Amino acid sequence: MLTRPDFVTTVTTLGPMPEEYLSQAQIARALGVTRQALSVWRARYEGTATPFPEPDVTAGSSPGWRAARLDEIRAWRSTLPGQGAGGGRPRKRDG
Repeated sequence: MLTRPDFVTTVTTLGPMPEEYLSQAQIARALGVTRQALSVWRARYEGTATPFPEPDVTAGSSPGWRAARLDEIRAWRSTLPGQGAGGGRPRKRDG
């Protein structure tokens, strides 16, 4: 388990210290999923009781999350049902 990602993007702000933000691809990598899966989660859970954590900044159309929020995002991920939850396609009967 990563305690702090080694693929952090640094963005200089007007404040005294530069702020570190993670891109959607970096968040996906830290969670062990594809960027596409993360996009699906953001869309699927938008407007629900458990939405994906909102980004802290948006540069153009690219969202960014403070690196310090990675634990919060991991906690959100742990609330999702596992792969195959919900039954899926019925199995074919033999014979």
